[in-house]
Amino acid sequence: MEKFTMRTLPVKLTEEELAARAQEHAEAEFKRADASTALESAAEDWKEDKKRLENAETAAIAECWRLARVVKYREEPREVKCQISVANGQYSIARTDTGEVVAQRPASNDELQMTLEEAAGAAVDGAVSDAIAAAGEEPEPDAPTLDAEPQDPPTEDGPVPQSEQ
Repeated sequence: MEKFTMRTLPVKLTEEELAARAQEHAEAEFKRADASTALESAAEDWKEDKKRLENAETAAIAECWRLARVVKYREEPREVKCQISVANGQYSIARTDTGEVVAQRPASNDELQMTLEEAAGAAVDGAVSDAIAAAGEEPEPDAPTLDAEPQDPPTEDGPVPQSEQ
């Protein structure tokens, strides 16, 4: 009884087989080049996706930290209307919703000067009102005060509008 086995051994190619293998090799090289280009493109896309995802993660982490702080301290930063005042040589900023003074410092000379000018204007307005009341006259509703913008006297054609000056 004869026994046989199969083994992979080198075999000389015919001219037709050699030409077919050369053609297969050229096609394989084109596939390899296409695969390399696709891999590089995918790597670039992945880098962009990775960067986008990292940025999204960073933003989510920052929002978590912000909200954790809000919950922990039971407060958050918001825009709040504040009143500025200069009194007793102090410049103060106070919240209008709670009255809490949030900043205070010595007033500058310019700030103190503005306060004196405002006080002088209010005093003159008060004195004029008192004088009119003592005379028993009603003040004119459109009577100018020191705080009002100066008006030019009317001309024969009427007052000159501010925009034409």
